[in-house]
Amino acid sequence: MAPSESVMKKDITKRIDEFIPFAMASGAGKGAAKLGKRGSTGEIKKPAKGARLIVVGKEYFHWLFKGSKIIIWRQNGRKKVFKDLQTLTGMSWDAIDRASRKKYFSITPKFIEKIIKDHIL
Repeated sequence: MAPSESVMKKDITKRIDEFIPFAMASGAGKGAAKLGKRGSTGEIKKPAKGARLIVVGKEYFHWLFKGSKIIIWRQNGRKKVFKDLQTLTGMSWDAIDRASRKKYFSITPKFIEKIIKDHIL
């Protein structure tokens, strides 16, 4: 076995270990939804339909962008709703609309991470 193959196996293992919490949160495992409903402290609750998972620091958050609102859930189920994109971005509605049409503004995981660091943590 060549040295590069062993390094590649370690990298794949590392990626799989990082992926396991995401798979559990999305309900990939058969019992993931049941564990999430019980609210046990070590498990990630199953998110709402369409929600995405993000890890900031060592905490798991679910987020959803719906209409003009951004909804962020903590791991324990506490919600925070941001209704006004103008205050979060510092742009007017016309500028937000134009930027989204011209495709140089969108709600990305990096933007959500910034919101979590600034307003939640």
